[in-house]
Amino acid sequence: IGPLEVWPPVVLAPMAGVTNAPFRQLCRQRGAGISVSELVNSRALVAGSDKSWLLPAFSPAEPTRPPPLYGSDPATLGAAAPLPPSACLARGAPGRWVSPCSAR
Repeated sequence: IGPLEVWPPVVLAPMAGVTNAPFRQLCRQRGAGISVSELVNSRALVAGSDKSWLLPAFSPAEPTRPPPLYGSDPATLGAAAPLPPSACLARGAPGRWVSPCSAR
């Protein structure tokens, strides 16, 4: 991935409600080269939800990575992106429980 060498070449995708620290640790033990935290709702971050700040928590044994943000409103995504450093964005994810609006 760019200049980053990933070995083994297996990447755990971000999944809301699934990729918490214990699950990522299990996946690394089973061979994942990179793991990413849970998807974080941009609207909840902008509203100041304490729970949303806990979702991308990393254990001391794993490297910290930017949390993936999701949402359907471009203004809210834009407001949330600077909050966690180097966040990546997902807009209009296909799952209804992730984002009710599709990308336009």
